[in-house]
Amino acid sequence: MSRKTLSIGAVALVAAVIVVVVGCAPSQTVKPLTEEALQAKRDTAQQYYSIGAGYFAQNNFESALENFQRALTFDSTYYDVYVAIGTAYRKMLDPVTAEEYFRRAIKFDPKKAKAYEGLGDLFLAMRKDM
Repeated sequence: MSRKTLSIGAVALVAAVIVVVVGCAPSQTVKPLTEEALQAKRDTAQQYYSIGAGYFAQNNFESALENFQRALTFDSTYYDVYVAIGTAYRKMLDPVTAEEYFRRAIKFDPKKAKAYEGLGDLFLAMRKDM
């Protein structure tokens, strides 16, 4: 290959990268939510969490999970929802997914005990099954 062919290839590669980067740039600025809008989202998340908790109490874990996941679409930092999802997966005998959700809850608030308790219960149940 000649140097001219390599140079043209390099220029084309750089141009392609620039097009991709510019194409991925946001076209609008994102406005921060007002405190009222943020509270409304939290309230909606809490409603779905409550509905999910009702299904959980009836051992309807699939419906509980659907509502817990909906709650996360309104508030992705809702600690109690992550713990509830972990607990539902533990009850459904899916320890890998349960552990994942308990650990996510711990990342959001490492000072709260519920996720640690759920993780401990999960590990204890797994040990009994061995």
